[in-house]
Amino acid sequence: MSKTKRGMFVTGTGTDIGKTVITAGLSAALRERGLNIGVMKPVQSGFNSTDPSSDAMRLRAWGGSKQSIDSIVTYSYETPVAPGLAARLANETIQQDKILAHLKTLTNQYEMVMVEGAGGLLVPLGENWTIADLAQSMGFPLLIVASATLGTVNHTLLTIHYARQLGLHPIGVILNGLRDGEKDPSISHNASYIESFGQVPVLGTVPWVDKEIGYALLQQVITEHIDMDHLLRLLPEEDVK
Repeated sequence: MSKTKRGMFVTGTGTDIGKTVITAGLSAALRERGLNIGVMKPVQSGFNSTDPSSDAMRLRAWGGSKQSIDSIVTYSYETPVAPGLAARLANETIQQDKILAHLKTLTNQYEMVMVEGAGGLLVPLGENWTIADLAQSMGFPLLIVASATLGTVNHTLLTIHYARQLGLHPIGVILNGLRDGEKDPSISHNASYIESFGQVPVLGTVPWVDKEIGYALLQQVITEHIDMDHLLRLLPEEDVK
């Protein structure tokens, strides 16, 4: 019997915070360590599923995945609104059971599955459930992607505390998108405030990537700026036959 890491659910403090970059980059870095990594985007909106700019396609390309796009994304809508509303406008309903069945298929195929959420925890997926409910049903530990600049302490702590109220397990925070020359005086203090008040480690600060993003570049950036050993130690292990 051996040990394996089941997976991780990547959420953010809001939309366009860089979840796709971080999820793909972590997948690439873990792949370089020899782990068999699967990626999943349960719901996405704003793009056709095969659009190269969609989150699912970027997860595949930037994360070095050989999966088909259908094995990455469960629900995809072209309307650029929250997924629950996009489904409603398309006269469809996002089914949690379908997403969980998809996840089970991936966990049977891969040592570890990186799941990227949509927006933040309270993004609606239906009449009475949200991304937070989906994360809870999946049972994976939560990694939070947040801004590195002014305002991030409040946004990040709200996400941490609400996640815990729902029984979720935030294991770490990654601050993302720090631009060269940023003069915000809060930057050097934000991580320590988040760790002190949130009791969650900040695993690193990822700079804004100005170059064309790809597998090799993201793997390098993540490896240089994220404490991957610490992250792996935070992940629970399960026995597998």
